Amino acid sequence: MDTILSEEEVETAIREFLRDKNFDVKEREKSTGADIEAEKDGRKVVIECKENKRKKDEKETTGGQYDTHLGQTFFQIARRMDQFENAEYYIAFPKAEKIIKRIRDRNLFRKLNKINYIFVDENKELFILKFNDEEILKTNVL
Repeated sequence: MDTILSEEEVETAIREFLRDKNFDVKEREKSTGADIEAEKDGRKVVIECKENKRKKDEKETTGGQYDTHLGQTFFQIARRMDQFENAEYYIAFPKAEKIIKRIRDRNLFRKLNKINYIFVDENKELFILKFNDEEILKTNVL
């Protein structure tokens, strides 16, 4: 079953996870900064969070809307790469097989292997997808 979460729920779960792992998580800077910036032992993590819930009717986002979300997010991450050099870059979504399949099936996304993906399930557990790690979905690895 796919998880349906708002962007705020995704962001909150990841912030809590990072704090539990002793990352220094910065407060969000209005609408100009990354959704999440965190650092630990010189390691910098930059995360853009997305939802899979349509605001007007609270239903799940459809296939074409996922592609639009991904496209917009790639531009956001590209801006963050200019803003934050030498960081790890992540895009975070609610854990939904539809999203994971779209990312795995599109060669374009594989080429962007500097970008990692985080998925949050209904229990606020985090799952990481890294294409440069043989596309294995890992749990609680960050």
